[in-house]
Amino acid sequence: MVFLWATAASRLPFMMRDNRSLWALEWTYLEILSSNALTASKQFCRMLAAKNGRLFALVVSNPPHALNSPPLSVSFIAALYGIPVIGVSSRHAIFSDKYAHSSFLRTVPPYSQEAEVWLELIVHFNWHEIVLIHSNGQEAKALLSQLERQEQTKAFKVCGKFFF
Repeated sequence: MVFLWATAASRLPFMMRDNRSLWALEWTYLEILSSNALTASKQFCRMLAAKNGRLFALVVSNPPHALNSPPLSVSFIAALYGIPVIGVSSRHAIFSDKYAHSSFLRTVPPYSQEAEVWLELIVHFNWHEIVLIHSNGQEAKALLSQLERQEQTKAFKVCGKFFF
Protein backbone atom coordinates (compact mmCIF):
# COMPACT_ATOMS: atom_id res chain seq x y z
CA MET A 1 0.00 0.00 0.00
CA VAL A 2 1.34 3.45 -0.87
CA PHE A 3 0.57 6.95 0.37
CA LEU A 4 0.90 9.95 -1.91
CA TRP A 5 1.65 13.04 0.13
CA ALA A 6 1.81 16.36 -1.67
CA THR A 7 2.63 19.99 -0.98
CA ALA A 8 2.03 22.99 -3.21
CA ALA A 9 4.95 23.86 -5.48
CA SER A 10 5.54 25.46 -8.84
CA ARG A 11 7.97 23.27 -10.72
CA LEU A 12 6.72 19.71 -11.30
CA PRO A 13 4.78 18.15 -14.17
CA PHE A 14 1.80 16.85 -12.19
CA MET A 15 -0.97 19.40 -12.56
CA MET A 16 -4.27 19.59 -10.72
CA ARG A 17 -7.11 21.93 -11.61
CA ASP A 18 -9.85 23.06 -9.28
CA ASN A 19 -12.64 25.45 -10.23
CA ARG A 20 -10.47 28.56 -9.69
CA SER A 21 -6.88 27.87 -10.62
CA LEU A 22 -4.23 25.45 -11.79
CA TRP A 23 -1.89 23.93 -9.20
CA ALA A 24 1.42 22.20 -9.68
CA LEU A 25 2.09 19.59 -7.03
CA GLU A 26 5.39 18.29 -5.80
CA TRP A 27 5.30 14.77 -4.37
CA THR A 28 7.35 15.10 -1.24
CA TYR A 29 6.46 11.98 0.68
CA LEU A 30 5.89 8.41 -0.28
CA GLU A 31 5.38 5.72 2.35
CA ILE A 32 4.91 1.99 1.96
CA LEU A 33 2.41 0.81 4.54
CA SER A 34 2.68 -2.32 6.59
CA SER A 35 0.98 -5.51 5.43
CA ASN A 36 -0.56 -5.77 8.90
CA ALA A 37 -3.99 -4.09 8.87
CA LEU A 38 -3.71 -2.59 12.37
CA THR A 39 -0.21 -1.22 11.77
CA ALA A 40 -1.27 0.20 8.38
CA SER A 41 -4.22 1.96 10.03
CA LYS A 42 -1.92 3.48 12.66
CA GLN A 43 0.47 4.68 9.94
CA PHE A 44 -2.45 6.23 8.06
CA CYS A 45 -3.71 8.04 11.16
CA ARG A 46 -0.18 9.31 11.85
CA MET A 47 -0.07 10.73 8.31
CA LEU A 48 -3.43 12.46 8.80
CA ALA A 49 -2.17 14.07 12.01
CA ALA A 50 0.98 15.45 10.35
CA LYS A 51 0.89 19.17 9.57
CA ASN A 52 3.60 19.45 6.91
CA GLY A 53 1.52 18.74 3.81
CA ARG A 54 -1.84 17.68 2.47
CA LEU A 55 -2.98 14.19 1.60
CA PHE A 56 -4.77 14.23 -1.77
CA ALA A 57 -5.25 10.53 -2.44
CA LEU A 58 -4.24 7.12 -1.23
CA VAL A 59 -3.16 4.46 -3.73
CA VAL A 60 -3.58 0.95 -2.34
CA SER A 61 -2.78 -2.50 -3.57
CA ASN A 62 -3.14 -5.85 -1.90
CA PRO A 63 -1.02 -8.89 -2.78
CA PRO A 64 -3.25 -11.59 -4.32
CA HIS A 65 -2.71 -14.18 -1.58
CA ALA A 66 -2.47 -11.87 1.44
CA LEU A 67 -4.13 -13.20 4.56
CA ASN A 68 -5.25 -9.81 5.87
CA SER A 69 -6.49 -6.78 4.01
CA PRO A 70 -4.87 -3.42 4.90
CA PRO A 71 -6.80 -1.63 2.10
CA LEU A 72 -10.02 -2.56 3.91
CA SER A 73 -9.01 -1.04 7.25
CA VAL A 74 -7.49 2.08 5.70
CA SER A 75 -10.49 2.59 3.41
CA PHE A 76 -12.82 2.91 6.41
CA ILE A 77 -10.66 5.68 7.88
CA ALA A 78 -10.24 7.48 4.54
CA ALA A 79 -14.02 7.47 4.01
CA LEU A 80 -14.46 9.33 7.31
CA TYR A 81 -12.25 12.15 6.03
CA GLY A 82 -13.44 12.06 2.40
CA ILE A 83 -10.00 11.11 1.09
CA PRO A 84 -10.12 9.19 -2.21
CA VAL A 85 -8.66 5.69 -2.08
CA ILE A 86 -7.59 4.25 -5.43
CA GLY A 87 -7.54 0.45 -5.38
CA VAL A 88 -5.05 -0.84 -7.93
CA SER A 89 -5.72 -4.56 -7.49
CA SER A 90 -8.52 -4.84 -4.92
CA ARG A 91 -11.35 -6.86 -6.45
CA HIS A 92 -13.15 -7.85 -3.25
CA ALA A 93 -16.92 -7.39 -3.23
CA ILE A 94 -16.81 -5.55 0.08
CA PHE A 95 -15.43 -2.43 -1.65
CA SER A 96 -18.65 -2.18 -3.70
CA ASP A 97 -20.49 -1.14 -0.53
CA LYS A 98 -20.52 2.63 -1.07
CA TYR A 99 -22.03 3.23 2.37
CA ALA A 100 -18.88 1.92 4.09
CA HIS A 101 -16.35 2.75 1.35
CA SER A 102 -17.74 5.95 -0.15
CA SER A 103 -14.40 7.22 -1.45
CA PHE A 104 -13.00 3.94 -2.82
CA LEU A 105 -12.24 3.92 -6.57
CA ARG A 106 -11.36 0.73 -8.45
CA THR A 107 -9.09 0.20 -11.41
CA VAL A 108 -10.31 -3.39 -11.84
CA PRO A 109 -13.90 -4.68 -11.68
CA PRO A 110 -15.18 -6.77 -8.76
CA TYR A 111 -15.42 -10.53 -9.18
CA SER A 112 -19.22 -10.33 -9.22
CA GLN A 113 -19.13 -8.50 -12.59
CA GLU A 114 -17.45 -11.53 -14.14
CA ALA A 115 -20.94 -13.04 -14.30
CA GLU A 116 -21.73 -10.69 -17.18
CA VAL A 117 -18.83 -12.14 -19.17
CA TRP A 118 -19.96 -15.70 -18.42
CA LEU A 119 -23.50 -14.81 -19.52
CA GLU A 120 -22.21 -13.47 -22.82
CA LEU A 121 -20.28 -16.71 -23.37
CA ILE A 122 -23.35 -18.83 -22.55
CA VAL A 123 -25.49 -16.89 -25.02
CA HIS A 124 -22.79 -16.72 -27.70
CA PHE A 125 -22.15 -20.48 -27.70
CA ASN A 126 -25.85 -21.24 -27.26
CA TRP A 127 -25.32 -23.42 -24.19
CA HIS A 128 -28.53 -24.66 -22.58
CA GLU A 129 -27.22 -26.53 -19.52
CA ILE A 130 -24.22 -25.65 -17.37
CA VAL A 131 -22.56 -27.08 -14.28
CA LEU A 132 -20.94 -24.64 -11.85
CA ILE A 133 -17.87 -25.54 -9.80
CA HIS A 134 -17.03 -22.71 -7.44
CA SER A 135 -15.40 -21.82 -4.14
CA ASN A 136 -17.45 -21.07 -1.05
CA GLY A 137 -16.28 -17.44 -0.79
CA GLN A 138 -18.32 -14.26 -0.86
CA GLU A 139 -17.21 -13.34 -4.39
CA ALA A 140 -18.13 -16.78 -5.75
CA LYS A 141 -21.57 -16.55 -4.16
CA ALA A 142 -22.12 -13.12 -5.74
CA LEU A 143 -21.16 -14.50 -9.17
CA LEU A 144 -23.45 -17.51 -8.63
CA SER A 145 -26.43 -15.35 -7.67
CA GLN A 146 -25.91 -13.17 -10.76
CA LEU A 147 -25.99 -16.26 -12.99
CA GLU A 148 -29.07 -17.66 -11.26
CA ARG A 149 -30.95 -14.37 -11.71
CA GLN A 150 -30.31 -14.47 -15.47
CA GLU A 151 -31.08 -18.17 -15.84
CA GLN A 152 -34.64 -17.77 -17.15
CA THR A 153 -34.14 -14.67 -19.29
CA LYS A 154 -31.11 -16.09 -21.13
CA ALA A 155 -32.65 -19.55 -21.68
CA PHE A 156 -30.14 -21.80 -19.93
CA LYS A 157 -30.33 -24.05 -16.90
CA VAL A 158 -27.87 -24.62 -14.06
CA CYS A 159 -27.85 -28.41 -13.80
CA GLY A 160 -25.43 -28.75 -10.93
CA LYS A 161 -23.56 -26.66 -8.38
CA PHE A 162 -20.47 -27.95 -6.64
CA PHE A 163 -18.19 -26.06 -4.32
CA PHE A 164 -14.74 -26.89 -3.04
